Formats: sequence, C-alpha cells, structure tokens
Amino acid sequence: GEGKAYIKGFERTRPSPSAVAIRKAKSTRTVQNELWVYTTGLDKYRLSNSPAKNIDRVVAIVQAKDNIVRGGIYGGTDYLPLTPVVKVVSVRQGGATFTQGTDYRLVQNGIYWGIGGSQPETGSTYEVVWQWNKTLDGTTDYKLTTDETLEEDYVEFIGSGRPVGGTSFTVDYKYYLSRYSSIFMGLDGEMRVIDGIDDIWRLIQPGVFISDDFFHIADVKV
Repeated sequence: GEGKAYIKGFERTRPSPSAVAIRKAKSTRTVQNELWVYTTGLDKYRLSNSPAKNIDRVVAIVQAKDNIVRGGIYGGTDYLPLTPVVKVVSVRQGGATFTQGTDYRLVQNGIYWGIGGSQPETGSTYEVVWQWNKTLDGTTDYKLTTDETLEEDYVEFIGSGRPVGGTSFTVDYKYYLSRYSSIFMGLDGEMRVIDGIDDIWRLIQPGVFISDDFFHIADVKV
C-alpha cells in the first residue's frame, strides 16, 4: 500500500499502492478413518477439516442380496461372494425362512449348516440378504463436494450403493493446511513476505520478525 514508515530513523515512503503476493499453503495433512454414522436419506456429510484436496477412501457397511447354491456336502458351508461379511439379515427358500443360531451360523464369511437344524437340499438355490464391509468406488459411490459460501467440504454418496442406515462409515482424505504470513518493509523500501509454518487454522503462527532493519506492516492468514 501507500504510506510512510520510519526504519531505524530513516524515512521510507511509498507514493502509491502496490500489490504484494501472498503464497497459499500447498502442504497437506492426511486424515484416516474419520468416523460417521449414516442416516438414511442424508447423503452429504461435512468433513472435519477444510479445504479438502481429495478423498482417498470410504469404507462402509452396505447390503447385498444374492441366490446361493447349497453345496454338495450336507451340513457344509456355502461362502458368500461379497466379503468381509458383517451380518446375515435373512436366509429364505421359497416360503421357508431359516433361523440363524438354529438352522445355520455365520462362519468365516459363509453360511454354515452343520448345527443340526433345517437346511436346503444339496444343489438347490436359496436367497441370502447380508451386510458386508465395502471399500466404496470413488467414481460411482461417492464424490467430494464443496459449499463455496460456507467454505465447507463434504463426502456425498451417489448411485445405489449407499451405506446401511444406522451403521458407521469411515473416510480417509487429505486437506490443505493454512499459513500465517507477515509483511515487512526493508530499509530499501521494498516489501517482503515472511511465511509462518503451515498448520491447521487455529494453530498457525505468523512469520518470524527478521531484524530491526525491517518494519512490520501486516499479518495475513491464508
């Protein structure tokens, strides 16, 4: 800007305003396993740190349904195709419903029939609904969105593979740090910018004062 300053008794004048370039922080920090609980019908969840650079991974519990063939060993195990399995919701064949703990158990991502209850005939097909822990696809299952007015970033679920309501999901992402820069005028009348150490917004500190040969003009947070 324009104005007059005295540095070590020497008058230094800037007759007209001038632009000073302030460099934004480019360094990032990684957040792993930020935990949220999915609410059915609510598809946007605000990340705890902004501005976000990118989302690396989202892991969520999703639901699947498939027809499973009862294996050739009576009382054996039929393994489910999407794993790791968190919970079996239902097992049905026609009008019959099989009961977990009485007819089958979930063992090592499979339906184990060897507990003495009812079971489908070997070679027959039955329907299983289950929940499993899925690493979601960043192109079809979710995206990073930004509210420019509020300066907030969100993970937004899209497509059909949404988490099961009431279950938790985790987000890994990177976000840009902030910077506290200090502007000084030197004995030569030139403006200089000294950057502080990049950190989260509430912890950033201004650039260190250089020497008595410089006059402190202002601090800028970016």
